[in-house]
Amino acid sequence: MSDRISSRLPARTQRLLLEALLEHYPDEVITGFLVNASISCNCVRGHAYKVRRYPEHAVLTSGEISHVVRDGARWLIHTEDFDCFVIVNFAPGGLQSLRHLIDLYETARMVQSRWCLQ
Repeated sequence: MSDRISSRLPARTQRLLLEALLEHYPDEVITGFLVNASISCNCVRGHAYKVRRYPEHAVLTSGEISHVVRDGARWLIHTEDFDCFVIVNFAPGGLQSLRHLIDLYETARMVQSRWCLQ
């Protein structure tokens, strides 16, 4: 990885990012990789890597989340803007925020609300 990435991330996070970059994601067009991700207002937020239009380590806030996919040990976040972000790791409370969002949409689906993930 470049010095620019390694100087901004702890060694463990560097390793997680490298592993995510080297994984194969069949049937997915990956927009980028997010480090220290969390969910807020139906969007994912994190430090961007390998995302066009964003410098490395810039804070990215996605468009609205359309659906969430668990791919092995990874979470893939799809947005209404047709982006697909790979979550490298979560910020403190980030995984709980994702699980809360999933629970909200599962509840909405059960009551046949229009506010549910596709």
